[in-house]
Amino acid sequence: MSKASNKFSKFQKRNEPSIEYITLDDDDDESEQAKQLEPKKASTPQEQALQALKNLQMSQADSAANRSVAKKSTFHRATPASQPSAVFMNSSTIYCEDDRPKGKIVYYTAKKHLPPLKYKPHDCNPNCLFKITHNLKSYSPMAKPLLSGWERQLCKMRYKKVFVVYRAPCGRRVRNMYELHMYLRMTKATLNVENFDFDPMIHCLAEYVIENHIYHNPDLSDGKEFMAVPCVNYFDDTKPPPCIYSTERIPTEGVNLNLDSDFLCGCDCEDDCMDKSRCQCWQLTIAGAKFGNPNTSIDNIGYVYKRLQEPVVTGIYECNSRCKCKMNCLNRVVQHPLMTKLQVFKTSNRGWGIRCLNDVAKGSFICIYSGHLLTEEAGNTICEMNENKAGDEYFADLDYIETVEQLKEGYETDVVESDSEADSDEPDYDAKQDSGASDDDFTASTNPTDAAVKTRSQVRRDSRSSAQKSESKSEKKSSKKKEDNKNGSDDEREMVNLIPNSDMTKGDAPSPAIKYRSVRKYFGKHEQIYIMDAKKSGNLGRYFNHSCNPNLFVQNVFVDTHDLRFPWVAFFALCNVRAGSELTWNYNYDVGSVPGKVLYCQCGAENCRQRLL
Repeated sequence: MSKASNKFSKFQKRNEPSIEYITLDDDDDESEQAKQLEPKKASTPQEQALQALKNLQMSQADSAANRSVAKKSTFHRATPASQPSAVFMNSSTIYCEDDRPKGKIVYYTAKKHLPPLKYKPHDCNPNCLFKITHNLKSYSPMAKPLLSGWERQLCKMRYKKVFVVYRAPCGRRVRNMYELHMYLRMTKATLNVENFDFDPMIHCLAEYVIENHIYHNPDLSDGKEFMAVPCVNYFDDTKPPPCIYSTERIPTEGVNLNLDSDFLCGCDCEDDCMDKSRCQCWQLTIAGAKFGNPNTSIDNIGYVYKRLQEPVVTGIYECNSRCKCKMNCLNRVVQHPLMTKLQVFKTSNRGWGIRCLNDVAKGSFICIYSGHLLTEEAGNTICEMNENKAGDEYFADLDYIETVEQLKEGYETDVVESDSEADSDEPDYDAKQDSGASDDDFTASTNPTDAAVKTRSQVRRDSRSSAQKSESKSEKKSSKKKEDNKNGSDDEREMVNLIPNSDMTKGDAPSPAIKYRSVRKYFGKHEQIYIMDAKKSGNLGRYFNHSCNPNLFVQNVFVDTHDLRFPWVAFFALCNVRAGSELTWNYNYDVGSVPGKVLYCQCGAENCRQRLL
């Protein structure tokens, strides 16, 4: 027995098919209760066409509803039967940030207790500066001059852009960094060049302020940083995960970190290391940068008045304890304590992050990445002991040697050395054979921003695919050599190094390849890349989130040791950063590099890759 649950409407359109749903009264028959009745058959061709269109739309809606979130990725996935279980590393808690109060940027005005004097011709000396009685430690670096009797004036000439001029307390106007540095030296000022900026887009007295918050810690570093680092959470009372704050690297078992100053080379500069051609420390940086690009001007290499405009892949060598220069010379940046006002805050969907409370100029130093120094074996042990093979969330590989060696054209990292060659003190190649090869015309094609520091996932990928790279590299170079033999003379042909493989016949075997021994092997036969782990102990660097469009970049810097295995990892501003903006850098993960782990990218950038792992 059945009855109709829906009746036909008399205002129903003529060309629309009629559908009748029937409910069965017999509850005992489960098969009849679960059966879905088909719609009434259409009689006219128009009704049949409309019925087919509606069925197609219903099938598309059903397929969209059944699609899982993981399938939204663009890369090919295995079938569920053969796919291993994946561990999703994203946080399960997502907050509605729009429903919470947000901060605002406040533009302050400096109180002029002692305005600059009217300029009179004179020789500037320490008496030109005002004596400051109040403490300026808690203020941003670029706000300190404006609180010390300086004026920052925005000027504009006809048909020209706006430019910045500083007016000193004695009335003298300073137009650029060169004049500023000379004035600071003559007056022996406590301020330095990093306290000034001539970009009109920078607001020195702008500050990001949050009024309402649930959790607040006035200093997350417990006084270990020169500048206090507040921590706020305006979602709930959740605190950051426990971590022992440390501003220095902590070597663990198996890490021989030699900080003896006798192994450092110093300079004897007396001009604040302004002349790069005479400073011995600058020459170390310039020599490495010239290796990558010989045509680069020394004025654009490294720091430019303590601002790093672009990364230096071959590393930066700062002045050290053996140098005779002053502690505020132009080649001392990373070794200084934290000066920028930063704030750790809880994001809506990416855990904890860091924002700047004031405007940050391009090239400004932010902080370093510190933590425990681990060996490769210790890092693998940590991952194996943790559940789901986790524990490497804060790992950063110190692979400076491998990064620089890849700049060498034709360098083969997959060369297998015999025990006799590894223990021999003789050079690994004949100098006569390599006399014709020159690096003068070589230009590095590696992106320095992405190649400064690798993450753990990249090293794992490289170790898994080293054999495939060696084979593909040999095939490409073999085809290139055949083409050169046809089109060029012997003098014009490029020398190609090939690695023979098992597939080559005796007739096709190339000449013996020139073997380059990795610099890391000179420290020991079993020497491997060291790891910086900031999970249990570290500084602010552990809170920087990833972004596909970052505003920070990473730079290797040598300060307390010239051991190529242990550079300092420093963060610099990639562009002008507005107050209140989150500071991010590119993790350079590869999707699928860590089997069994999935990490979605939630940076929100226009060029977002959607996935990190």
